[in-house]
Amino acid sequence: MRKVTDYPFTMSGSPRDSLARDSTCRIPLQDGSTARRDGLATVRDTQHFAERTVVCPCVYKRQPLYFPGHLHGEVLRSEGDTDLIERWVVDGGAVRGWRVRRGLDADALRITFEHDRPQPPLTRMLGEWTIEARGDAGSAVSVRHTFTADGDDPGVLAGVAAGLDRAVPRQLGQTAQIAEDLPGLRRRTVRQVLSETVDADLPAVYKVLLDAAADSAGRFAHTGLPDTVVVYKQISGLDPRFATVTGQFRLSDTPAGVTVKAVRSVVLSPAPAGPEDPAAVRDELAASLATTLRGLRAGRATLD
Repeated sequence: MRKVTDYPFTMSGSPRDSLARDSTCRIPLQDGSTARRDGLATVRDTQHFAERTVVCPCVYKRQPLYFPGHLHGEVLRSEGDTDLIERWVVDGGAVRGWRVRRGLDADALRITFEHDRPQPPLTRMLGEWTIEARGDAGSAVSVRHTFTADGDDPGVLAGVAAGLDRAVPRQLGQTAQIAEDLPGLRRRTVRQVLSETVDADLPAVYKVLLDAAADSAGRFAHTGLPDTVVVYKQISGLDPRFATVTGQFRLSDTPAGVTVKAVRSVVLSPAPAGPEDPAAVRDELAASLATTLRGLRAGRATLD
């Protein structure tokens, strides 16, 4: 369910502070709702609600491994209760990313956010996730977006709102499903970690690992932060035993060379497709990661 409403708005400060000042001058829209003018920008607000109950702790922490479209989120900088995050998603098989400032209020079960550089014609995009605890019944979740665009064309904002109407309810539905199945998902999650130190330059190692993800015949969506981390997620050709496969290579420069910490995680498919012994899967992951890391010494790594 989506509601369009007036919303406090300001042009400076943290995401939490961005919910501080009312605007004026309502503009009628074709769907009967209103936008607002704030200086030279047109402002519009949308709010979506979850219709089903979910478990509060899961919704607040949001397990990235379990969201189909989520590729990676990297905290670039933290200041108090606000983080600057680089976030990537897989959208139609392509990877797209953006930077967002995120504020966490654990006591209020609220996550505020503001895009660092919104895509034109938007000049600002901010909002919040709010979780309302309902005792043994779980919790209710709402998501609010406030966005602005240059000029006075309400059709621009209507298009953005329509996109949110498609994407946000789907995300809320995924959140509810994950929350309800969280104990089972955790039991079916297998993770393996290996490390290797190679005598090579950091940029060269980063390139080898990035090329390995890129040379996977389209099986893996991937991205990275130069000389820091390469992340990937399998999007085609999945082993039927696995519901999700994700991984990352985290690099650090040391006196002995470049140390690569390789992590791979899988979510096993529900029985009967999933194996009964997660330890066997963990051994498979270890063998696969070891093959990739050995390839670094030859300057040519592969993902399998």
